[in-house]
Amino acid sequence: MKGKTLLFLIALLLITYHPLPSSGGAKCGGRFFNPIGDVDWMGIFPIKIGGIRVTPWGEDTDTVDSFPLCFCYDPFPRVGIKVSFWEPVRIIEVVRGPGCFPSLGGLTIPLPSFAKRGGEVSDSDKHVADSFLHVHYFFYPVFSVLDLFTDFLCLSHEGFDLAYMTEFDPMWNDDEFAMLINPEAALFANPVAQAVCSGDAVKSAGGFPIDKLFWCVGSWGSMYPLTGTVPTSGDLPATYGLTAVRLIAKLHREGIAWKTVGEGALCQPKPALIIPKSQYKLQMAYPKTTKVFPLGRATMRWSVNKWYPGKGEDWTWVLWRKRDCCIL
Repeated sequence: MKGKTLLFLIALLLITYHPLPSSGGAKCGGRFFNPIGDVDWMGIFPIKIGGIRVTPWGEDTDTVDSFPLCFCYDPFPRVGIKVSFWEPVRIIEVVRGPGCFPSLGGLTIPLPSFAKRGGEVSDSDKHVADSFLHVHYFFYPVFSVLDLFTDFLCLSHEGFDLAYMTEFDPMWNDDEFAMLINPEAALFANPVAQAVCSGDAVKSAGGFPIDKLFWCVGSWGSMYPLTGTVPTSGDLPATYGLTAVRLIAKLHREGIAWKTVGEGALCQPKPALIIPKSQYKLQMAYPKTTKVFPLGRATMRWSVNKWYPGKGEDWTWVLWRKRDCCIL
């Protein structure tokens, strides 16, 4: 859903909807997102100009060739220099209860009964337990919000906006219904395909995940199905990270998220139905802040002592996106 339409629907619900008395459940945790204190500013690095790294800090992956010049042809032919950098562009909330907004100080808005409540669901016959979580996706280009580098045309200049709420997405809570947009999931629901993901886990432990293994999310689990139902592994940070990545992948499939890296995206971002995993990094902002890290990285490297039971189980992430750009 588009952000302004979604905000209108929420406002309408707040005015007209009268919820039934609550039957209990976990309270929404959170604090107001601070674009200065909750952002790992070292995540901007490394910066590359003309294919040469000009800063020594930060993890990166090569997404364009070493030739320093670039060429754009729309609206007229021109020559420029390649620049690569990382930018905090989105806020992602992963929550247990519908209508919970940890980045807004733990605000909870009442939603109708169609918004499935999250939590852990056990299947005693199959001896498995799944977690169901909701996700909110905000446009939050930190540099633009703080009015930084305003003359740099390669930066994102969207305003703050709530762009997506899974509570309003009927495919988010139904694995079979979700097959309408990701029918390829059936190809990877087998032990052989999942065994291949061990290579992605090893790669993401010390670097970036393998884009060609798009059905894997490093050591966090399987990308499919693109829903909020995630197998409970006992590793809560991995469960929450996997849920956030699944939404990003879903938004790519729906044409909402685009590719911003590679030779083809130098002049302008391009649609990408399969998520380019190496284009993104995540960073926890609540319940505690962390450094940025690639998708799928083993949680022991970043999550120790970073969350707590109760209100510390509603999370706010900062999504970092790499941008390859042609400066003209």
